[in-house]
Amino acid sequence: MQTLNTTFNTVETIKNLIEVHSTTESSKREAMQPLVAEFGETALLNTKDGGINRNAFRDGTSNETRQKAADQCGLSLEKAESLARIIREVNAHRATLWQDYQIAQFGIEMIKPTKAKPAPSAESLERKALENERTEHRDNAKKLRSKAKIAAANATIAAASGDKDKQSEFKREAEEWKEKAKAADANAKYITEELTESKLEDKKARLLDKTIALRDAIEAAKITEGDVNSMTIGDLITNYLV
Repeated sequence: MQTLNTTFNTVETIKNLIEVHSTTESSKREAMQPLVAEFGETALLNTKDGGINRNAFRDGTSNETRQKAADQCGLSLEKAESLARIIREVNAHRATLWQDYQIAQFGIEMIKPTKAKPAPSAESLERKALENERTEHRDNAKKLRSKAKIAAANATIAAASGDKDKQSEFKREAEEWKEKAKAADANAKYITEELTESKLEDKKARLLDKTIALRDAIEAAKITEGDVNSMTIGDLITNYLV
């Protein structure tokens, strides 16, 4: 374990970081150097990269939890508590201020990497194809209804001129177009029902993935006692997250 450097002043460091935050990146990097010397670079990284787990130092956490978090980032308990305080009070000035200092020291790709745009899933491609097919059926239904109206108008003209044969022919034609339009509408409706069901299943799958990811994140943060899987959402919020 590292020993506490008596020349390092936690309060003065917090004050300096708050004062420097609106200056250039180089000034921020310079302000980080005393922290690098005191705590080492690793402890200053995000928790997933070996940095300090700040949640372990929230009010009310046990000494055992704090010591374990300190051990995990390679610091003595005294140093870990000092660093956790610095981060907490710097972020109290502005919520993402500590992250700004991390980015200045390590670069944005290390601290906040760009997320690659995911390739379209087979399900999304299938939905797009169904949406296109539905549009075709709807457009076709409009055209067929238009043809039915024209045929009905021709039947009216034939009736006015006394041509019963033409009138009957145009009436049959109008009914045929109407039936085809109904069939196209029915196809479009069926596809809409399929899309609605597909989107609902996707929504459920996404919620399940998010729930599992949140559970894993809570377990990794080590802020709970006992089995996370046996806790309700209300238990987690009330007892550990508020």
